[in-house]
Amino acid sequence: MTRPNLFDFGTSELTQDTVLCWLIAWADNRNADLDPTLHTAGSSLVAVILGKWGHSLPDGKLTTSVQRQVERVDVVARVGADFLIGIEDKTNSGPHNDLARYKKTLDAIGAKEGRKVLPVYVKTGERKEDAFVRGKGREVLGRGELLTIVGQALRRGPQNAILADFGDHLARQEADATAWTRVPTTEGWPWNGWKGFYGRSKSRCRGLAGSVGTTSPTPRADSGRCGGASTRWTGAPSTSSCSTPRWPSGSRLRLPSGGISLFATGATASGAAHLRGWCLLAHSASGPASTSSPWPTGAAGG
Repeated sequence: MTRPNLFDFGTSELTQDTVLCWLIAWADNRNADLDPTLHTAGSSLVAVILGKWGHSLPDGKLTTSVQRQVERVDVVARVGADFLIGIEDKTNSGPHNDLARYKKTLDAIGAKEGRKVLPVYVKTGERKEDAFVRGKGREVLGRGELLTIVGQALRRGPQNAILADFGDHLARQEADATAWTRVPTTEGWPWNGWKGFYGRSKSRCRGLAGSVGTTSPTPRADSGRCGGASTRWTGAPSTSSCSTPRWPSGSRLRLPSGGISLFATGATASGAAHLRGWCLLAHSASGPASTSSPWPTGAAGG
């Protein structure tokens, strides 16, 4: 029987806001003797956030005070006498155009209190928006960093049930997102596994555009790699700049109806079968739509 996990039921961003506030509150040195594990996790979280802006934990006793939803800023934390942390917190949704307005809110509070403002974008789901967020003056803290913070704290002291559940929740998300590194496609990847696969490939392949689960408004083809009226999203990364998972030349990797298809269309010059061309096809409810196939002879069916 699977062990019940608090975060299987508390799935909203508000729940995650609460955990971040809780951990930052535990960072206060006055709480160190109450629960050393939680204090370690909280102070590590604060240290990582400060470090992203080139700062260290204040000398002497660390004090923190935390608020939620201050003029719609998810988390506002005062650290020592000098710092004001503002967190925009996300689970799976993306950023929105209010980031600039939230930054103005934080700047006004910081100016009034004489504190340095440290805006951070926290997201535990898959990310493709880091450049946009940093362009809005925020640093990014992701699932991997949170998982490291929580894991190190749990290894150092007695386990707290809530913190252990949060760590397990993050670890399961990470396992899903990296399923493509361990599980053959014939055994099926979770949706976050496909997103993780796409995100890693996009980060390594120059010219790859679009996103998993998103379709263009009109059909189009790219460099002759994709054809047919059902084509909605295409990308042809530069073969010279790709370093992606290896697949048999011409193999077709297909999700169930209603999902997407990914195609590998050949090997690199060295003979290693790397992913070279992408074609994500919209599917009808009855199954994959037909295409005018540009695929090599012997390409796998789906």
